[in-house]
Amino acid sequence: MSSAITIGDFILKVHTSELVHDNESVKLEPLPLAFLCFLIENNGIIVTRTQLLESVWNNRVVSDDSIRKVVKRLREVFNDDAKSPKYIKTVPLKGYCLIATVKLPKSNEVKLKEVGFITTVLITFILILVFMWSINNDVTVGMVLPVDAEPRVESLTKLSGSSLLADYNENLNSLFFLSRNNNNMPWSIYIKNLDSSSVNRLTWDNNNYIKVKASKDGKGISYMVSNGVKTEVYIARFESERGIVNSKSLTKSPLDLKNLDLLSWSHDGKTIYFSAGVDSEGSSIYNYDVIDKTFKQITFPNVDGAGTGDYLAQESSDGKYLAVLRNTSDRRYSLMIIELSTMKLQSQHRLPFEATSFVWLSDNINVALSSFEGDFYYFSLFEKELSKQKGTHSGLNDVFAVCGVNCFYMRQHSVKYSEIRELPIPFNTIVNKPLVYIETKQADFNPIYNSAGDTLYYSTNGEEKTEIVRYKTNHGSEILFGFDSIYLLSNLSVNKQETKLLGKIEGRIFIIDLNNKEIKYLTTDMETVDYPTWDATGSKVYFSRIENNNVNLFQYDIDNDKIIKKLAGVVQLKELADGQKFYVDENNNLFQVVDDSTVRLIKYLPLLKYSQWQIVRGFIYLLQFEDNSTYLERINISSNQSRKIKISNDTNILNFYIHPSGEKIVVSQSLLANSNLVKVNWPANNVTGKQ
Repeated sequence: MSSAITIGDFILKVHTSELVHDNESVKLEPLPLAFLCFLIENNGIIVTRTQLLESVWNNRVVSDDSIRKVVKRLREVFNDDAKSPKYIKTVPLKGYCLIATVKLPKSNEVKLKEVGFITTVLITFILILVFMWSINNDVTVGMVLPVDAEPRVESLTKLSGSSLLADYNENLNSLFFLSRNNNNMPWSIYIKNLDSSSVNRLTWDNNNYIKVKASKDGKGISYMVSNGVKTEVYIARFESERGIVNSKSLTKSPLDLKNLDLLSWSHDGKTIYFSAGVDSEGSSIYNYDVIDKTFKQITFPNVDGAGTGDYLAQESSDGKYLAVLRNTSDRRYSLMIIELSTMKLQSQHRLPFEATSFVWLSDNINVALSSFEGDFYYFSLFEKELSKQKGTHSGLNDVFAVCGVNCFYMRQHSVKYSEIRELPIPFNTIVNKPLVYIETKQADFNPIYNSAGDTLYYSTNGEEKTEIVRYKTNHGSEILFGFDSIYLLSNLSVNKQETKLLGKIEGRIFIIDLNNKEIKYLTTDMETVDYPTWDATGSKVYFSRIENNNVNLFQYDIDNDKIIKKLAGVVQLKELADGQKFYVDENNNLFQVVDDSTVRLIKYLPLLKYSQWQIVRGFIYLLQFEDNSTYLERINISSNQSRKIKISNDTNILNFYIHPSGEKIVVSQSLLANSNLVKVNWPANNVTGKQ
């Protein structure tokens, strides 16, 4: 009785699990055999991941990595090339397809479905054995976990206030981190020994400590500190009994580096990595030789402007690779991995989010990345693929160390880290009037008034969703639209008719129709756009877009659904109801348009990305951040006279909007996040598809 199936140049002997070619046979394991049988059943048809999970894995939860390993094994046996396949073809975002010619036995003795059933029984038995082995060896097997399994979170610190920007030292089994009790206190450096659970505060002055990193042996320490006037980077020695000793400043360098930012120590403790810029260029990665006391440039990004360039770097634990995060433009991020011995770029992969931290896994070929918004992804250098961890939410972020298989040290914070409140305009005589205070359990941002001043619009971010809310005085709030909680929303504004809401979400400009609650995207994810504003009629939208490294202003006409180019070299345009126009050019200069041929320079806006400006009743209002405080500046348009008043003893004002009456201001201000450091055990292999 024959059970041989011809597949291209190979013969599959199902009952003996052998694949034969040129009189040489290879024994297939149960999973590859079942996988191949299922492909044969569906020869020439694309089979999806869902179909494979149902038929081959018996509805067990497995990662895409597990599926790819089976495909890789079959390709090895078939001597098949994934780039130009003759047997198994990968169809991106769809599945797999057997493209080789298949010939079944002439007799009807072999029934593939029966073979699949027998193989599935064998697979189930093998999986049970694997699971029992994993229990005895303290290994978690993800294939038996439910899809909606939540991560297990254990507290590492329990200090009041907020703890963040931690660094774990394996040699000392200790956490170095920053902490403070409230927003009026400076950040200080702490250390916690995980063996004894003892916590010690290492700094006691009034300076604000920004970052802290320890060398691999725990004897070297580097940190950043600000005294309100300047920020400096120090390198020192750490002693368990004396703390931080022999501190020396590294801020001065022969390369005239600007905005020096501490990143990480090398695996051998001989160098320290920094990001820094020269003048107004985007940042690059440098390392500092601890022995020679010299800086060396490592990366050379072809970018320009504040906030762009390479901003994070870390070596693998064996020192073979350097992983670097790069921002090429507005929310366009990528992960680069460089082989240090040859300085050859091994991989560059576009990221669908802004990674704010990452760590190498113990195998030194995989990287785990996280964001403040709650993203958590894995990148495989071997497969050049990105996969997303399930169970993530905005309360878990800032991964900083690996503690085992699917185990990471991270930061957990309450999602109420920003609130919205009204304040009286500080330039006027303070009048005691009722002022709005928005009460929610989420973080609230982007407050704006309507033209009448009786309605507030704002965004709120929780663990599940980012929502746009409308709040009417004495009428309460109404949710208008929702997005995924990890998406970053900004640039909210409402047209004068109050029929449409304009904004930007994850780099795309959108309009929401407030009558039917429908959203329309004006731009794609492939464009680099910013600063959307309404024209005076409320029927057109201005926004800037970068093309061939040049910025241009565009206009979108709602009625005609058309986009046209308006002005070259203009970043942002604001058009008032009375027809006055003001714009910011590519050099961050703010101008008033006097007539068709004349403009008047008003002010240079440093760091436009983080500055906000608004025009109300003949005044231009600006936010300024100086000496760890927030100031509101008011400029008289006619006389150009300026006045500046402090509105916060911290730099915690995130957004502001002046009331149409000019009597009050609504702000979104950051709160102490009530955060601690935690140990997170993610569900094993519980990841989504590759990207």
